[in-house]
Amino acid sequence: MGRVKHFTETMSGTWQKKSESGFERPLPFSFNVTALVEEAVKPLGTVNAALRGTIDAESLAEGSPVTGDLEMSPVENKRVRYRLAFTGDDQRQYFFDGWKSISWLRPISTWTTLPGSIEDEEGNIVGKADLKFDLTTTPKFLKSFGFESRALETRRFDGKKGRLEVWYDTFSDPDTGYGYWLHHEIVSPFEDEPYAHGWIGVFPPNESPIIERFGPKPVKEGSSFDIGEVRVSPSYESVHGAALRVGSAGNIEWNLKVEGGEDPLYTFPKFSWENELLPACQVVPHPSATFSGTIKIDGKDQILKRAKGGAARIYGHGNAKKWAWLHGDLGGGDVVEVVAAVSMRKGLAKIRALPFVQIRIDGKDWPKKPLFAAAKFRATFFEDGFEIKGRLGRKRATIKVDQPKERCLEVAYKDPDGKTATCINCERSDIYVLVERRGRKGWETVKHVQLEGTGHSEIGIRP
Repeated sequence: MGRVKHFTETMSGTWQKKSESGFERPLPFSFNVTALVEEAVKPLGTVNAALRGTIDAESLAEGSPVTGDLEMSPVENKRVRYRLAFTGDDQRQYFFDGWKSISWLRPISTWTTLPGSIEDEEGNIVGKADLKFDLTTTPKFLKSFGFESRALETRRFDGKKGRLEVWYDTFSDPDTGYGYWLHHEIVSPFEDEPYAHGWIGVFPPNESPIIERFGPKPVKEGSSFDIGEVRVSPSYESVHGAALRVGSAGNIEWNLKVEGGEDPLYTFPKFSWENELLPACQVVPHPSATFSGTIKIDGKDQILKRAKGGAARIYGHGNAKKWAWLHGDLGGGDVVEVVAAVSMRKGLAKIRALPFVQIRIDGKDWPKKPLFAAAKFRATFFEDGFEIKGRLGRKRATIKVDQPKERCLEVAYKDPDGKTATCINCERSDIYVLVERRGRKGWETVKHVQLEGTGHSEIGIRP
């Protein structure tokens, strides 16, 4: 899948309603839209994008969802055209059509000025608008540009038999000490029809964790995971630019917003994710995300304001023969991600567990090539945790994970071929991370972190 571009823009100003005597007094008008560009950028040609967002027009449509398209043709046609459709407060359909008339002699004024007309569903002009781009919001506008997270969030399943696709979120609430695990799966068996299901796990401090399941349900058309009562909405589909998690299972309900998360973290090589070169791959589109919203347990609301964690993805042919996984937020955008696994494939099943390790410190990911580095690391499994050790060049790392039995959930997995596995998951694990660099005076500490009860980890085993 190629790189997909997206950005969010706000245009604001006024609109005037048309009446028999002319145009009435100006009223506030603005829209905030995210543009999704799926075709190659053509600097001298025309590029089209889909738009979605919200519109606020006093006495017409206040806070209404809006969809439409954007034609970017600043050289070829000397314009950038916006066409938007929305439902008014009177429940009628309306359309905005306007464009920036680009002049390269006056780039600032022409790129920031957007006049347009407003029509009703019968094609009658009901008003006009004059909008501006606020130059003081330029830093926010530039920051909204993204490339890869959309492709990483989008569903990959295309109907093939023998496939497993997963969206999963793990996060910790610093205000309550709770850990959470949201797991969504599409399973495509070799013999039966594809189905979608999943679960939510809650890990309270000093109490046994609980789990509630949703599904199985038939797989619906769409760009993500959606079975009606449970939905994963990628960030590019949200009017706020944040990914959404909404659903209910048993006595638990949730409505969450997932924001930020820094650049994607490729635990496995990027090319293997894009081209399905391995039996299964994992990637973390949002490795250091903030989760906010509500989780209702037995009718009691848990309000999340600044829970930290990761939003990850898996796609492949099924689960490993044996595996260990870790996600740890090390603070300040630093993060550690580990997947150590033994493949189910013939010829690979006898190879020891290969640890794929990614440690992000100060915005730099190490090792740079996780596939080649995997041979330099060793994974040791214990009954209640695991340890990863390795050296690559002048750096070495020691990662220890302790997941006490009383903090764990045991969850049964089922692969597309019908074989089963057991996942022992802990969203309140204790982790130890030490990264060192060899200098003139010996080994020097680069990063040393110990986390108690905020690590996210699991061990997978077969019967």
